[in-house]
Amino acid sequence: DVLSKEFEDEMAGPGDEELEKIKCVRSLRLLLKNYKYVVESQDVLLNKSIVKANGYRPVEDFSHKFSKLRLMNDDELERTRQFLAEQKNFLEEKNREIEMTKKMMNVTAKKLEDERSLIMQR
Repeated sequence: DVLSKEFEDEMAGPGDEELEKIKCVRSLRLLLKNYKYVVESQDVLLNKSIVKANGYRPVEDFSHKFSKLRLMNDDELERTRQFLAEQKNFLEEKNREIEMTKKMMNVTAKKLEDERSLIMQR
């Protein structure tokens, strides 16, 4: 590394320093150009969001309208909940009856199979 640095220093002429300066200036110009695009893009986005925000009203403005849009009042909601709870209980009871019927059918099928096997053994 030391030898290569010394070699580069010996080979470097007065024009090489100027080339480095030109490369630095070119890089700086590119960075500034990119920065300009970033700033312009942010400005456009900010303007769009401001325009859109002006088109919307705050949420508080809508609260009185939601009460008008309700389909059911509190009493109707409570009656609906009670009805659904009754239906749920009814369906659970029917489910229990079905399960009991299945068990009885399995017991009956097993008894029939046992009797059939006894008859076949005779």
